[in-house]
Amino acid sequence: MRNSIRTRFSVAFMGLAVGPLLLVGVILSWLSFSTQMQQALNLQREVARRVAVQVTAFFEEQESQLRFVSQAQGLQRMELDQQRNLLSKLLSYQNSLDELVLLDSLGREQIYLSRLGLTPTDLGSRSGADEFSIPQTTGQDYFGPVRSEEISGEPLMTIAVPLIDVHTGRAEGVLIAETRLKKIWEMIASTEVSPGQSVYIVDSQSHVVAHLDPSIVLRGTFFELPDHDGIQSGLSGSRVVLAIETIHLAQQEFHIVAEQTTSEALALGIDTAHITVFMVLLMLVLSGTLGFLMVYQVVQPIEALAATALAIGDGDMSQQVIVARRDELGILGDVFNKMTGQLRTVINNLEMQIADRKQAEEQLRYSEARYRAIVEDNPDLICRFLPDTTLTFVNEAYCQYFDRARTDLIDKPFLFLLPKESHKFVKANIDRIVKTRRTVSYEHYVIAPNGERRWLHWTDRPIFNESGDVLELQSIGRDITERIKSEKEIQRLNEELEQRVRERTAQLESANNELESFTYSVSHDLRAPVRAIEGFSQILVEEFSSHLPLEARRLIGIVQSNTRHMGRLIDDLLTFSRLGRQPVNKQTIRTSDMVHQAMGTLQGEMEGREVKIKIGKLPDCEGDPSLIEQVWLNLLSNAIKYSRKRKRARIEVGCLESDGQHVYFVKDNGVGFDMKYADKLFGVFQRLHHSSEFEGTGVGLAIVERIIHRHSGLVWAESEPGKGATFFFKI
Repeated sequence: MRNSIRTRFSVAFMGLAVGPLLLVGVILSWLSFSTQMQQALNLQREVARRVAVQVTAFFEEQESQLRFVSQAQGLQRMELDQQRNLLSKLLSYQNSLDELVLLDSLGREQIYLSRLGLTPTDLGSRSGADEFSIPQTTGQDYFGPVRSEEISGEPLMTIAVPLIDVHTGRAEGVLIAETRLKKIWEMIASTEVSPGQSVYIVDSQSHVVAHLDPSIVLRGTFFELPDHDGIQSGLSGSRVVLAIETIHLAQQEFHIVAEQTTSEALALGIDTAHITVFMVLLMLVLSGTLGFLMVYQVVQPIEALAATALAIGDGDMSQQVIVARRDELGILGDVFNKMTGQLRTVINNLEMQIADRKQAEEQLRYSEARYRAIVEDNPDLICRFLPDTTLTFVNEAYCQYFDRARTDLIDKPFLFLLPKESHKFVKANIDRIVKTRRTVSYEHYVIAPNGERRWLHWTDRPIFNESGDVLELQSIGRDITERIKSEKEIQRLNEELEQRVRERTAQLESANNELESFTYSVSHDLRAPVRAIEGFSQILVEEFSSHLPLEARRLIGIVQSNTRHMGRLIDDLLTFSRLGRQPVNKQTIRTSDMVHQAMGTLQGEMEGREVKIKIGKLPDCEGDPSLIEQVWLNLLSNAIKYSRKRKRARIEVGCLESDGQHVYFVKDNGVGFDMKYADKLFGVFQRLHHSSEFEGTGVGLAIVERIIHRHSGLVWAESEPGKGATFFFKI
């Protein structure tokens, strides 16, 4: 009743108590969600900025290397062999470069170098190409659009720098490099991301050029960038929190996109909203319960009396007045209860009988519904048949699959639905089930009504009678055609991948052998002219020194110093190239004796200095003694050299245990180096300190790495600028 006392009390209480709670809950949920959304967006922006800095540094490094070579004095005036030698060195230690092309001032190709060793028979002209015309006319660097390699599909980018004459200020030609962007893939792969988060790069043509999953790049994925950061459709089409950081490279621009699924990015906000809703609902329940109790205490006695009177007046003799007081209403309730007691007993007996019948009917309806849900509505093919293959039941999915009416299947052997070559196989499985009385699974193909060959997986189990004999068999089938196709496709792809790996490995081995032979030949052929220069300059000093001006003697001294340096460099290169061909003769090495012997050999480098050397326990190892001795000499010589600026130099040699292996180390307190350049440390000609500070050829650590790798070992370094360095290796 709308105008009852209970209704009016309930409406007033709910309006005053529940309304404010709902309003506060909505506000708190919205504030929490908005805060989490902004934090998630800031996180994506930070990740995008961090990757943008790395990508920018990568391109700046490529550009600076090309600039450095292009600014070499008289590059265009050098002999062709000198130009080729200089560009070959750049290509050899810059792994990201795929091709180098040198153009003259008319755009004609003078030199073409490829990392794969491919050289065209005829050099062409690029006078009309942007990579020539833009640097040649503007004097500015050129960055071309990203394109895909025809064979591997990897993204490539053209970088061109002009060759500026320092005297005229005009471009004398252009140096062009084809750069692989695979290094950027590795940057993204090494980026630490949260669950559900991914980072990728989109170029100005809206193509994805870098992603943690290389297949996305290789199949040329297209992604239309949204107008602003926030919740957008991500690369996979799902809703994500997305942020974009754009970098500009001359004529090109790249968009670094960081995204995270909304379920992960806004998990805290969603959980907070759930908790808030739960608390509001809890308060609603508590408030409603409290209100109900209050209303109940006030109006229940009156309502109970009125309701009982109305029910009895309508003939409902099951109602009773709850007598909680001994006033006039209590006496009236007792009278009503006594008058309806006997009649209520009869009515209750009838109601129990009706309830039992309804319960039985409900159980029957539930059993029928469950049968239809499990069998008739099941998408799997379900049937029952006798041991002689006569069908006794089929579900609707079975009929639809074979495009047959139920009446065409029941009481007929199902073998007519199968190819003849499968009859014997299926009968053998049925006999095995009857004999072993166990469930059996098997697969075979059928010819579908449309003529297509389809594969089915069946699971048959026996159904027994009361005496334990096999009465029928129940079979459940499922179409596995797509799985079979997928397995065959995976097998084909695996075989194709293995073949590609074998071909690429053979190409790499051939290229490495050719490079080692080339290095050895060049170094060996340079020895004689270098020694001639040194010898003739020495004759000039010894026999004509008194006739030469002071400046001439100084220049001859520079020539002698540089020829000696070049001689050492050639010797190191020869040593480095021989390591690839020299066999490894392993035997037991007394490491402690070898280290002490090496320190004796290097004693002359420590004269006049205060050097404290600590040699710990050094277990014996297995290796080539002459090669391992070279490792110790190079590492100890480096430690002595780079601790030269210390008043009291400290060098420690020792051994650690790691995963059951001996890890040897050489530690010093020298100048150290920045770990961000650690990837260049073991490269040929890679030096982290200028030669005016510390002498050397930049080959010593490359020799160490080559020897350790030939022993199937690892070598690495740890350092901080100004705090010394520690070199580790294990074999």
